Amino acid sequence: MSIKLPAVITGCDEYETLAEEERAALVRRLEDALDLGVSLASGERKNGYPDFFQFVEALEQDASHLQEFTLPLVSAVDGVTSATEYGAAMAHQIALDILLGKVLSACYKLRLNGLVPR
Repeated sequence: MSIKLPAVITGCDEYETLAEEERAALVRRLEDALDLGVSLASGERKNGYPDFFQFVEALEQDASHLQEFTLPLVSAVDGVTSATEYGAAMAHQIALDILLGKVLSACYKLRLNGLVPR
């Protein structure tokens, strides 16, 4: 999926100071978060794993990657890309980070739970 950043982001001073690679990384991060959210919401992602533990393990890795480098996950990305004010765009970006953090927390809890089959 290709995401186009709204003018409230591309026209702000902070965005202007970013190198081209940093701008591309921001767009990639939003696209990856959107893809993750769509695959979770559709159930497609879960169906691709033979058991729940492997599903959670892969989800943990992907969410960790998104948060560190590059459902409501989906609406938060939509909120960033359709924002008409800079503050709203940043609020949705923060919400996206919080949601990814919650996914990671759930994955960590499941990984530590001895009742989850391995």
